[in-house]
Amino acid sequence: MIGKATKGADFRGLLRYIFSKERSQLVGGNLGQQSILGMQQEFEAISCLNHRVRYPVLHLSLSPHPDDRLSDDRAFDLIDDMVNRCGYGDCQWVAARHDDTITPVGKPRPHYHVIINRVRLTDCRVVSAWKDWQRYEIVLQELREEYKLTGVIDSRDSPRRELTTAQVLRTRQSQHSLDDSHYSNQIHSDPSVRAQLQNAIDSAITLANSVTSFSKTLSTAGVSTVVTSRGIKFEKDGMWFAGYQLGKGYTLKSLERRLSQQNLVRTIAPIIAACLVNQTRLVGKYHTAYWEDDQLVLMDNQSSTLKMRAVNKDGYWQPIGRAKLTDTDVRHFLEIDLRRRQAVREVKKQHQKEQTEVEVY
Repeated sequence: MIGKATKGADFRGLLRYIFSKERSQLVGGNLGQQSILGMQQEFEAISCLNHRVRYPVLHLSLSPHPDDRLSDDRAFDLIDDMVNRCGYGDCQWVAARHDDTITPVGKPRPHYHVIINRVRLTDCRVVSAWKDWQRYEIVLQELREEYKLTGVIDSRDSPRRELTTAQVLRTRQSQHSLDDSHYSNQIHSDPSVRAQLQNAIDSAITLANSVTSFSKTLSTAGVSTVVTSRGIKFEKDGMWFAGYQLGKGYTLKSLERRLSQQNLVRTIAPIIAACLVNQTRLVGKYHTAYWEDDQLVLMDNQSSTLKMRAVNKDGYWQPIGRAKLTDTDVRHFLEIDLRRRQAVREVKKQHQKEQTEVEVY
């Protein structure tokens, strides 16, 4: 489930937008009226008691994952929990379900709209908006876990910056302004320059072991790279983006961290894979390693945390997700590899000795 929150001053316009749609269904709330005019009058009767608040309207949009099926009763419970945990338990609210959207692959995607009066019923004071978006994200994450809904990456932790709503709208408007359907379809199918850069960087970094080799690989994809004392920036098709404009995962510091972890993975993964020949799981003093489908997994025994998940693609070991390897881990596995190689040599020597004795005999 993902959520979005906006503030405004017009109860009437938002109520008409939400409840005038053909496939709009009232889910619940704490208002006495169910008509648009009646709900508007209830909201405004309380909000007008606080003359200092400029934006009494809070609009929450909640979109469950297409695979998450919520009954209206369960959706009401979830919304009621969110309203209370976000600090609006003493406020008026009403919620509706819309069934007018589908996913790009054609799946129906019901979503929910919640209108909240930020002026409290109890004392007519307004609920504070100080860092309220952080509150919403924390509560949403808790509700995802409690209601066993499909999880998403917290926007604060996401390494990739997506297009803003305004940028998406501008892109759509530029597409609709073209009369030629061929060119319109072509633009619609091609990702933005920002997305092209993100994809090119993600692909190039899997083949690199340093910032220099990373830049050279990017140049073959038509991307120029400039590293300065302030960071890194990229150019494609005449457009420049600083690393932070592409997302947290594309700053110079983050890219160097990704390269460092990738190099550690490429040192450790072949050693573990060699130790796991003819086996699916090894449990040592400090680590546990095993195969999970085609992925190599390394766990820390003491903290029970995931240290590494990696896959071998075209001869290159690549981490899946964020690896948490340290130089200590590398030294430990290099020692293991040294002992393994010595043992293999001893076995070979013993085998050669036995062969020689047989031939002499």
